[in-house]
Amino acid sequence: MNSTVSKLIAITAKSFRLDAAPTTVKPRPPNGAPDATSANTGNTTVSRSDNNGSGRVANTTNWLLAIALAALLGTAHHLDAPDEVRAALDTALAKADAQVAAQQQAEHRQRTQRAAQRACGDNAAFEFINTTTVQCLTKRGRRTQRITL
Repeated sequence: MNSTVSKLIAITAKSFRLDAAPTTVKPRPPNGAPDATSANTGNTTVSRSDNNGSGRVANTTNWLLAIALAALLGTAHHLDAPDEVRAALDTALAKADAQVAAQQQAEHRQRTQRAAQRACGDNAAFEFINTTTVQCLTKRGRRTQRITL
């Protein structure tokens, strides 16, 4: 892609001829009036020009190349779109995975606490010593038993 852009810029620079000397344009005489470069042959006037219309073609080419370059530069920001979309999708997936993991962890914690409450009794308090061992307490705070879940 970069080589295509470089070639287009080089062609545009050549067509604008930035290093060439400026040219002057002679004003045209009004219709029907003879000038120094016209040859009057009977009823028709034939005018001679040095560029034979190539200036108009070069000017059109310059404009077309300038418009093409502007269009290319104007749409260049769309080239990164798939990467940005992929990054947004990855972020959304990571956020969804984190929410699912947090919900699963909360459900696991609730199941563990219900199992500890059932093991120690309805009115008993309990505290976790580690992830699998529970210390049961009486309602006044005395330790009664340790249970492994």
